[in-house]
Amino acid sequence: MDALRGVAEAYNNQDTHFFNRIMHENKDSPFLADEVLQRRLTEMYTSLLERHLLKLLEPYSRVQISYLASLLKLDVETVESQVSQLILDKKLAGIVDQQHQCVVVFDEQDAKIASKNQKQQRQQGMVSGGGGERGSSSAAGPTYKNAKSTTEDGGEKATTTLYQDALEALDKYDRLVSALFDKASGKFDALVEENLKRRQEMKTDKKKDSKKGEEKEDAEKKKKNVN
Repeated sequence: MDALRGVAEAYNNQDTHFFNRIMHENKDSPFLADEVLQRRLTEMYTSLLERHLLKLLEPYSRVQISYLASLLKLDVETVESQVSQLILDKKLAGIVDQQHQCVVVFDEQDAKIASKNQKQQRQQGMVSGGGGERGSSSAAGPTYKNAKSTTEDGGEKATTTLYQDALEALDKYDRLVSALFDKASGKFDALVEENLKRRQEMKTDKKKDSKKGEEKEDAEKKKKNVN
């Protein structure tokens, strides 16, 4: 149980070194003999390591693998293997330069970072100002361009439709607010009274016309009787 608590603590604290140490110290523990649990722990560790690597690589266009390994307190071979897997899984846009033992990150990674940041900001109800964490003016152009290209086909149409729906909703809301203000200022009540008065006048006119018609019929009947 202490080992499981240690694993949970390491995972929650995003500490790959502590996670790895707990796993090694308890490699002979009975709980690690369970294949399902062992597979799950491996997935957790891999996920944790991936997040750390991507975060460390974020500000760089080129970085030594040995430097990443020293930060993660892991051997160079493990880090190189994990970076290669990230590239194969298309989670990282770049290459491993075997000759110079470094990772080269492409500009395309800027677009991925910007897209990720924008999604997080939308989830938090914030309006994104655009751009990744590299912050340089030279990177800002490609970042915007690449990020836009990922949404040019279906995404742009969906955005346009959502924008139009939002405008229509705002227009309806504006009309509702205007009506409420009119009612508050007495304009709405005045319109109702005017409408009721007009209907009453129409009823009175109909009664007058009906009475005139009846009088005319009576006069014609009397005239016939006299003749």
